This record gives sequence, structure tokens and C-alpha cells, in this order.
Amino acid sequence: KIMAGLQDTALHAVTLRAPWAACLIHGPKRVENRQYPLNTWTGKIVWRNIWLAIHVSSTYKEEDSYVVDDVSRRLWPELKHVDLKDSLRRIIGLAHVSNVTKDYQDAVNHQSSDEAGWVDPGSRYYWLVDRVISLDC
Repeated sequence: KIMAGLQDTALHAVTLRAPWAACLIHGPKRVENRQYPLNTWTGKIVWRNIWLAIHVSSTYKEEDSYVVDDVSRRLWPELKHVDLKDSLRRIIGLAHVSNVTKDYQDAVNHQSSDEAGWVDPGSRYYWLVDRVISLDC
């Protein structure tokens, strides 16, 4: 049932650092800030409706975790802490990017204005995520 609607769908992947991957898959973060559009392995730019496997990088910086914990506590006090040190170099979930935009306000509206702290005004592109599936590896 979880994979319904994924048949005949090409699956692509993106690598994120551990705390940011956790916020996307296990938390309410729904905007991925990027300096580039979403490209597939064919080199084609995709603007909407694509599933991405979320791969956790082997890079783990403790200071990133402190930033994420601080922002998470302020924005989502009910969010449980997820330690991904054991999940480095693994795919932890799937994220559906419904749209890619260059418009900061579109990204803020998608994330919701109460949680807009995750939207970086310095980004050139915003990947808007509308669904996630945790693989609970």
C-alpha cells in the first residue's frame, strides 16, 4: 500500500547531511533549499512530481545537529529527536517533490509561515515536498 502510485516511476536520490535528512523524513520540514534545480541522471531538469530517495551523507557535523535541535525545539516542540549517526550512508526514506520554485514566498507558504525558519531566503531554488515515507531502517 505504501508504494501505491509508484509503479512505473523512476526513482532518483539526493544525499543530505544527517540532521537535515531527519528533519525532512521524520519532521515537518517540507522545503529543501538548494542553489540548483532538481536534475535527473539524464541531465533533464524536473520542475514537479518526482520521488526522491533520501540518502544520509557520511559527513556528520555535530554543530549541524545543534542548529537543527535549536530550530526544531523552537518550531516544533513536540518533534522527537532522531539520532541518525547509525544511519549514515543509508537511504532513510522517500520524499515526493511536488514542485520546484524560485519564489521564496511560494516556499514560505508551502512550509507554512509559522515554520518558515526552514526556508532560506538566500537559496536560488526551493524543492517543495508534499509527502514523505520513512523506511525506518
